[in-house]
Amino acid sequence: MEKEFLYVGHYIDINGDYILKIGTTNDLDRRRKEHTRNYKRSPNYKMAKMKDQFVSGAQQGNIEFTLEDGRVMKFHRLRKVNVKEKAEPVTIEEAYKNGWDVIL
Repeated sequence: MEKEFLYVGHYIDINGDYILKIGTTNDLDRRRKEHTRNYKRSPNYKMAKMKDQFVSGAQQGNIEFTLEDGRVMKFHRLRKVNVKEKAEPVTIEEAYKNGWDVIL
């Protein structure tokens, strides 16, 4: 039987490890329910505890930038980027507000 859909499932465990699951299915609703049910059983599952943080982050929205070459790019406000001025990544919004050079 040929599968109709490709799905991607993901979560972050309590150790901070990002877990990515990719597969195929004919029934997206069933697969979504299995994904949620199985990960909640994991001893390292913490996405439920992060729900408010996830929702808040998703609602932050995007920022649109015009690059020097004229291209327009859209970034999520909380996306982390590398800048010339700091060793650690910062949010794209922080880089913009401080006038830092973003390394893409």
